[in-house]
Amino acid sequence: MNSKNPNSKVGLLDLELNFLSKLLFVLMVLLALTIVMSDGFHANWYIYLFRFVLLLSSIIPISLRVNLDMAKIYYSWGIAKDDAIKGTIPRNSTIPEELGRIQYLLSDKTGTLTKNEMDFKKLATEFSTFTVDDLDDIRNIIEKNCHDEDSPAKDLYRALYPTEEDLDLTKTGSKGKSNTMRRKKRRDLNYSIRDLATALAICHNVTPVHNNEGERELQASSPDEVALVKFVESLGYSLERRDQKEITIKNKIGVLEEFEILECFPFSSDTKRMGIVVKYKKNGLILFFCKGAEVVMKDKVKPQQRSDLLEKC
Repeated sequence: MNSKNPNSKVGLLDLELNFLSKLLFVLMVLLALTIVMSDGFHANWYIYLFRFVLLLSSIIPISLRVNLDMAKIYYSWGIAKDDAIKGTIPRNSTIPEELGRIQYLLSDKTGTLTKNEMDFKKLATEFSTFTVDDLDDIRNIIEKNCHDEDSPAKDLYRALYPTEEDLDLTKTGSKGKSNTMRRKKRRDLNYSIRDLATALAICHNVTPVHNNEGERELQASSPDEVALVKFVESLGYSLERRDQKEITIKNKIGVLEEFEILECFPFSSDTKRMGIVVKYKKNGLILFFCKGAEVVMKDKVKPQQRSDLLEKC
C-alpha cells in the first residue's frame, strides 16, 4: 500500500458539492437542448444552444462554494482564537467540516490518547546488579574509568596491541629461550560499565537538533530510543552531534569522543535488534555495539552467565 500514490485529502462536503454541480451542469445542458429542439434545428442551432446555456448558467450555485470556503476560513480562525483550547492550530480549512461530522470517537488503550514513559529499574552485568538506588555508584565508576583511561574499551585495545608492561616474559626449559605470553584476565567492572554507557550513547538512531527557540531536542523514530539516550545522559554521557558518517559524544568528565560510523544495522521486527560498527578516531579501535529484545540477546550471552543474568532481570 505504501507504493501507491496517496490520494488528495478532500472534505466530504466538497465531494457532495462537486457531485451536485456536475448533476446541475448536465441538467442545464439538457434544458438548453430541449429548448432548441422545440424550435427546430436551424442552420445556426448551436449558437442558440450556447445562448440558452449562458442564460441557464445561474442554475449552478457558484457563489455557494465561495460562501462555504469563506465560512470554513472563519471557523478555522475561530478555533485558533478560542480561549478554551489554547494552542490549537487548524492546519486545514476542512477541519470545521470534519469536526461537525464526528459521531463516535474510537481509540486504543495506548499510543493514541496516552503518554508512554520508560523508567530505569535494574542494570544487570556479569559482575553485579545495579538498581535505581545505585545510580550514584554507576556514575562514580564511569567517572573513575574516564579519569584512568583516555578511551572506551581500553582493556580490549591493550589485548590487541599490548605494550611491554602488558606482557609477561618467562624463560622455558634448558634452552634458555624466552617466550612472550599475554596475560589473560577477566574484564574489570569499570570497563564493562563504561562500555555499556558508551553503547547506549552510540547504538541508536537518535539525532540531536535545535528548535527555533535554540533549545536542544532529541529526534528519533521511536520514543524508546530517546528514553535510552536520556537515561545515559543522566549517567554523564551526552550526545553532541550525529550525521550519516560520524557521531560525537561527551563523556562523564567532559571529554569529547569521536567515532566514525562504518556500518549501521537498523532495528527490524524480524531480527528484533540493532547494531552499529564504529571506529574510535583517537586510536583506530573498531567496535561493534548491539542491543535488542531479551528473546534474541540472551543467546549472545555466555551459557554460564545466561541464567544468572535472566534471574537478575
